[in-house]
Amino acid sequence: MVEQTRSRMTAAEFFELPETNLPMALIDGEMIMSPAPAPKHQSIVFQGGQTIDRLKPNGTVFLSPIDVALDEENVVQPDIVWVAENSR
Repeated sequence: MVEQTRSRMTAAEFFELPETNLPMALIDGEMIMSPAPAPKHQSIVFQGGQTIDRLKPNGTVFLSPIDVALDEENVVQPDIVWVAENSR
């Protein structure tokens, strides 16, 4: 039997990893990889992004993959992110 070793990492360590197009997240310090989304999912995300872009009062809309650091142990890749002007 193969023993599996799990190691925790911080958001800073997560951001030092090489860039990839694979859906990855850091949840409670553990790196999680997901399968690529299905074409129907991607179509819905694209349409949703276009709708948000039309309705937004200011700022910029991003489609995944884009990392959003929530804290030192959690970095997620939401399907759609709207960043308001003058936000950090």
